[in-house]
Amino acid sequence: MLGGVPGPFAESQRSWLDEQRLSLAEDRIDILLARNRCDDAIGGARLLTGAQPLRERPWAQLMLALYRDGRQSEALAAYGQARAASTEVLGLDPGPLLAGLRQRIVVADPGLLADTADAPQPAEPYGGWEEAEAGRRRVNLPRDCYHFVGRAHEVDRIVAAAGYGVCAIDGMAGVGKSALAVHVAGLLEQRYPDVRLHIDLHGHTPGQRPVAAAAALEKLLLAVGVPGDRIPAATDDRAAAWRAHLDGRRALLVLDNAVDAGQVRPLLPGSASSLVLITSRRRLSGLDAGESLSLGVLPYSDALGLFAAVAGESRAAREPAAAGEVVRACGLLPLAVQIAAARLRHRPAWSVAHLRDRLADEDRRLDELTAQERSVAVAFSLSYHSLDAERQWMFRLLGFFPGAEIGLSAAAALYGEVAAAPGPVSAAPGGSAPDAAASGLVPAAPDHALPGRPALGAPASTATDPGRPGPRAAAIRAAPTGPADLAHADRLLQDLVDCQLLDEPRPGRYRLHDLLSVYAARECERTDGEPERRSALGRLLDFYLATVDGAEELLRP
Repeated sequence: MLGGVPGPFAESQRSWLDEQRLSLAEDRIDILLARNRCDDAIGGARLLTGAQPLRERPWAQLMLALYRDGRQSEALAAYGQARAASTEVLGLDPGPLLAGLRQRIVVADPGLLADTADAPQPAEPYGGWEEAEAGRRRVNLPRDCYHFVGRAHEVDRIVAAAGYGVCAIDGMAGVGKSALAVHVAGLLEQRYPDVRLHIDLHGHTPGQRPVAAAAALEKLLLAVGVPGDRIPAATDDRAAAWRAHLDGRRALLVLDNAVDAGQVRPLLPGSASSLVLITSRRRLSGLDAGESLSLGVLPYSDALGLFAAVAGESRAAREPAAAGEVVRACGLLPLAVQIAAARLRHRPAWSVAHLRDRLADEDRRLDELTAQERSVAVAFSLSYHSLDAERQWMFRLLGFFPGAEIGLSAAAALYGEVAAAPGPVSAAPGGSAPDAAASGLVPAAPDHALPGRPALGAPASTATDPGRPGPRAAAIRAAPTGPADLAHADRLLQDLVDCQLLDEPRPGRYRLHDLLSVYAARECERTDGEPERRSALGRLLDFYLATVDGAEELLRP
């Protein structure tokens, strides 16, 4: 308006008007800050600092807006830019306004997260974190697995159960629990726009202790913007603060790698608008989950698809039979299939048949299924070493067992709990002997040594007369059976099932996954001496001899 007008009066008026314009622009930024419109405030403050680099108020507004937007390092960098401009032109450090604000940002002063109806002054910002965080989204989910294959049925189950609030996913090591949870979280992100968080609870992580519930709550509260000095000390108080913060918000939480139900129970929100996906190697039967899903190995076709996706479609297609043998040698376990395929992908000189041959030897198989920090054996080891001595011993003996499945009574005999078959063998309807395999008295597979397994050796007891039981078998059969011993063995087996180290395909029948069987047999050979192994084998053979003798008495009275 006064452009081109000469004289001191006009010059003074121009300066006054420029100052008013800048002050109004700064006031506008304060209003934006008061309304928590940090992006707009940052844009306006950057324009002012670019045009007037020696004015401290715009720099303070920029620092405050960046800090409230969760960009602490950028806020401190802005102070560095203001200081550089001041020292270059004036030879002075910034004044107390900026210096004081910088110090408050360094210590994460909760008063900086003000959000009130009145415009805050940068020198004395005030207010609470709750209002400043109210409209902010918090997301730290890992990226989806690039080679996610299959699991359509499981995905549908979890998506359908989203309204229940809590879904627990359990399964053995390497079966793909975390990949499934992260994949589903990505599919559901539009339903939960406010908060989407992932936390690794380190239930089974090499070199890490499980995260305590109190520490996990602290991480979660910090992740949603609660200042550290506002987080209560007691676990119950932290859980209450966590539930209050999520109340009414649409939040999706992935509580990954949980050790047990007690670890995750305090982390559950109270709001029905949230969804929690929990992964664990243990069955979380003590948790009140709306949906529980036990994840098994992949179907053969999906395992083959995963192998092809990682190794390369063309290489798998050239040798389809060998590729099928590779995924079967991997037990259809996703981790094992991925490691095998990745090794092939990075070794162009190898054929699929060469990889198959390397995996054919059980003594080397677990060593082959290792790629840098990923290892099937290490994954199994973490589960195994979480057991106490009794359960470790039972697990090792199951790897020593030569059949495909074992019954409760046979497992108890192998362990050393039972001296004979459980009571006299009664005749089935029609006068015939009962099906011993179905009752768990004999193995479902023939008693011969599998490739790479310990040989059975000579029987521990022999019969002098082929038509009559031997003296040792007769003596053992006559020994009383202890129901408490069977109950103890049953508890050990059920605990292994809960830890996903053992399958129970039908009541009273137990089976190890192929790779777990190899691992257990290897641990048995490493840990237990030859006398212990032969003694266990003798108990098992005596049990079977006594069972056969009892059946023979029914057939040949």
